[in-house]
Amino acid sequence: MSAVFRAELVHADGAAKVGGLSNSLPEKAQQYQREHGDAELYVWDVAEYKGKDVSALPYRERRTVCRELVRELKPYCKNIHLAEAAPDGSDAIEFYEKVIHDPRGLPYSEGVVVKDLNDPSGGVFFKIKRKEQLDWRIAPDGIVEGAGKHAGSAGAIVVEHPETGARSELGSLAVPDAERQWIWDHRAQLEGHAVAKFEAMEITDADAVPGRCFHRLASRQGQRNRTSSYRPARIVRSPGLTRSIPTRPSQWPELSSASPQYPPAPSRTN
Repeated sequence: MSAVFRAELVHADGAAKVGGLSNSLPEKAQQYQREHGDAELYVWDVAEYKGKDVSALPYRERRTVCRELVRELKPYCKNIHLAEAAPDGSDAIEFYEKVIHDPRGLPYSEGVVVKDLNDPSGGVFFKIKRKEQLDWRIAPDGIVEGAGKHAGSAGAIVVEHPETGARSELGSLAVPDAERQWIWDHRAQLEGHAVAKFEAMEITDADAVPGRCFHRLASRQGQRNRTSSYRPARIVRSPGLTRSIPTRPSQWPELSSASPQYPPAPSRTN
């Protein structure tokens, strides 16, 4: 049997470990799985089945082909599965809530993919992931210089957990290059005082935040409509535990009146 299909490789240790397993020697990958459990393959689409091009079929029909493909391969590989889908007529929001509260935690609670059941293969689809927005203080010496094209500007920001002080590095900065430069130039005023606003998918048992993306500083200007009471963020914590933590403790200071303007004013060219 020949087939061309789309699937996602998943391991309980997370996406980074999947990448490591995929790029390591077969012997090392097998040894790791013997010690830490097998990776699992979840099939969610198919383009060719038994030598026949099925890519033009609507997704609802390709889904049936996926089910047959998994059934045929299962006797040879117990770790291949059909990706779960919302049952016909079910409530989409309830299905999403079920997924993001999976007691196994990440990667099983990452989110959902939304597809049009009438689309051919290669049609538009949307990923909807659960992310919480948090405000944590930037650690002392927490603004790290970038590398390559970001040398001489901010490349990462280290933040501190509000209860334990555990540090996490925000390696993805979703800001323009000019803002990276501004943060780097003013790091002496920001480190240990300013608050970083970022997205994270979970808080681990070590109080770290994987899958995080920095968006901006929580400046005085950005906080002027807030009170001193901050809404707690509810986070799915691996393995499936939940707890409430303050997104921004009131004892953390705002930028002082002597602090540099944020966000930086756009520069003008003549």
